[in-house]
Amino acid sequence: MKKSRTIRMTEEQLRYIIRESLKQNNNKKKQNLFEGIDFDEFTGEVSYNPNHENNVDTSVGNNPTKSKRFGNNINVYSIFRRKNCTDPKVMHDGNPLLYALKGENSWHFRSNKDKAAIFGQINKIVDKFLANGIYDVTIVIPSGNQLNYTIADVVSKKCKNCHTIVDVLYKMNADAVREEITQPDSYFMRSFKGNRQKYLQAMHELADSFNQMKQQRNNNFTYHFIKNPNLRKLITNTFKANQERVGEYSELINGKDILIIDDSITMGMTITSACNVIKTTYLPKSITVLTLLSEKYSN
Repeated sequence: MKKSRTIRMTEEQLRYIIRESLKQNNNKKKQNLFEGIDFDEFTGEVSYNPNHENNVDTSVGNNPTKSKRFGNNINVYSIFRRKNCTDPKVMHDGNPLLYALKGENSWHFRSNKDKAAIFGQINKIVDKFLANGIYDVTIVIPSGNQLNYTIADVVSKKCKNCHTIVDVLYKMNADAVREEITQPDSYFMRSFKGNRQKYLQAMHELADSFNQMKQQRNNNFTYHFIKNPNLRKLITNTFKANQERVGEYSELINGKDILIIDDSITMGMTITSACNVIKTTYLPKSITVLTLLSEKYSN
């Protein structure tokens, strides 16, 4: 019969084991739960902070985050999750991170180390996202900056057998959108039911928005300058399919699992519009959307 052995240790040895165990647990919690962003509104600096998850939750443990507002037909995931903050003095919508990544509105990273840390988290979370799904085609939402294409590049390097297409859709410019919504039989026009006064009020309100698009976005249409949610809903046809390549892309998209990449969700109009064009032009098996930031103030 094998004799049992009794291991004796001093009180100091026991304390050392407990300390090391607590240290490992704390490190694990930091790795999985506490990774966020600091914003300095005076300097325009964005910095990575592994000690809290304020402003934007960048932790691998909590992400990617699935949106619940797009129903069963379209699954939408975000790499990072915006955090709600009750302090009115703190900018908490996550957009400074987007601006720093795009190089817009004077926001920038505090250092290259901070930028590298953010992309390190993006890479880890994309790995986790792709481990739970296989996609045949990645479609990139057209954009005036490189962020969408950068995210697509991260995905393509990890999803070796997935085709990446950047010109399935093209975004209508502001002039084309204005011309389309003012057509006599457009959904936008019909929604006013002949009430010319309401129509003129809407067009007056939209005039400033279209001018901002011309001045700040090189005439590219964007919902960001349209503050009225009702008008946003009326303007839905902002994308067109690339008709010259429909036949070619049909072989790649029809019957396949599609991943659409966009940088963020605000009202969800951009994603909805793009998905509608793809569904009416092609016959995909499924559509999944991957964005960098979740919709605002996701809990």
